[in-house]
Amino acid sequence: MFFGNVPWNFTTSHIKIHHGVNGGIGDTFYLWDFDRTSIGDFMLYVHRILMHMTGYSSVKYFKCNGMKKQADQLESGIYTYITFCVGILAITRSLSFLFWIVLQPLFCMTYFLALINVGFHGFLEYDNKGQHIKVVDSTAIIDGSDDLWGEDDHMAHHYHGNVYYRDLPAHQSSKKDEFTKHKASVFHTVSIVELSIFILFQLWDELAKYYVDYSGKMTKEEIIEMLKVRAKRVETSYEEYQQYLIEPTLESRNKLRLNVAAAKEEETSNKDSDKNDDNSMKADESTK
Repeated sequence: MFFGNVPWNFTTSHIKIHHGVNGGIGDTFYLWDFDRTSIGDFMLYVHRILMHMTGYSSVKYFKCNGMKKQADQLESGIYTYITFCVGILAITRSLSFLFWIVLQPLFCMTYFLALINVGFHGFLEYDNKGQHIKVVDSTAIIDGSDDLWGEDDHMAHHYHGNVYYRDLPAHQSSKKDEFTKHKASVFHTVSIVELSIFILFQLWDELAKYYVDYSGKMTKEEIIEMLKVRAKRVETSYEEYQQYLIEPTLESRNKLRLNVAAAKEEETSNKDSDKNDDNSMKADESTK
């Protein structure tokens, strides 16, 4: 608790919610209704993570989805944390001690996790069926400056959790064709904090230096443009997702997914229409 964590929060919410949906719709850690290059959006995201860190949003999720065991476990952790704070205050009789030694680490951890999640899940791209491309929506860093146990490969962390950290280089090599095809979110020799800061402050020239282009054919300008588009792309609106979080039931999630699917279909239709218009204009010009 001195390290900014409510007991049982990671065991319940991170495993059952965040990994249950891999950061997607339904997650109390959800990021893709925010522009990851906007400071204002980031501050709103910090608030969402604070609700997650205190256990508030996760307990609501568990109760709305019939997950009584996880709800009870996390609620016991919240009560333990509150009791601990009261006990610390009773012993020290110092609000300053309580804030700086107990509460301030919680706020720091909230801000830190919000920041690094921008790096870990900052990019978004869809396949031709409108589904997330997994090697894009989670990031991998190769030869990172602070990677001890494979934590820099967040892609494997989500989608290949059975790979032992010592086997990650071989695993990454086996994915090169997929990385090449989808222009995966893979970077090298950079820390996750630096990567997150580059995205948040739109330091595209710096970020492009660390991007791994497996095709070997992209120019720096093409890499920058691709990263910009992927970092700014949103899946739904902030207002719509906040409305979901008020009552995070399966029914609400399905309704939100339908709205997202309809928006994607409309976007695709508009793009096709624009392309047809361009082709018609070119055809008209060629006949003149």
